[in-house]
Amino acid sequence: MITTLRKTVSKHDVNQVKEDAMEGKCVVLDLVGDEKYVYAYNDAVRLERKEAEVLGYLMDHVMISCSKHSIEQAIWYDRPVGNSAVKRYIASLRRKLDQAMGRDDIAENILVTTEEGYAWKADIPSIVLRNG
Repeated sequence: MITTLRKTVSKHDVNQVKEDAMEGKCVVLDLVGDEKYVYAYNDAVRLERKEAEVLGYLMDHVMISCSKHSIEQAIWYDRPVGNSAVKRYIASLRRKLDQAMGRDDIAENILVTTEEGYAWKADIPSIVLRNG
């Protein structure tokens, strides 16, 4: 089973982790700076803040089906959002992951739709870089 790495990455090692992503060894979601990026084999792609939050939530729950409701609660808390908000962000993330990873099977094998909602099922390790 592939897992999201939950470890402290020093400032010195951040560049190496990103290089590893660009070599296809992992997928890196960088939530540290003002601009959010996903790094993967094919490209580094900028994400909108909410896209990055949704992707980070799914990467934190690797191989677990997350309901739309749980995603809404985690990202928007108690603020009401439209029925299609999560669906729109997932569609946008799939397009950007296709670009970053250079793959056309994102919806089938990476960011998949489940009966309950969505799941991150990447076949390589995922690393989420956060402050703190």
